[in-house]
Amino acid sequence: MLPMKLIFEFLGTFLLVFMVFASAGNPIILGLTLTFIVLMIGNLSGGLVNPAITAAMYFSGSLAFAEMIWYIVVQMAAGVSALLAYNYIVQ
Repeated sequence: MLPMKLIFEFLGTFLLVFMVFASAGNPIILGLTLTFIVLMIGNLSGGLVNPAITAAMYFSGSLAFAEMIWYIVVQMAAGVSALLAYNYIVQ
């Protein structure tokens, strides 16, 4: 089940980071994007989409160490992928 969670986490993080660049930091768009992500993948992967939230979930005891590492790796990969995709589209 963990691979499926990681796929959803990748997609959610990718969408969030991409929208941060695409919206130029517009708080309304970012709020709506984050709401959409949490509603769509929250029950599938936890909807963490942020390494800081993932670490907080680990320290609160809600996430195992190995899961935390996988989530953070996937979130970082999604963030870099979103940046590369945005740069490719803009240029």
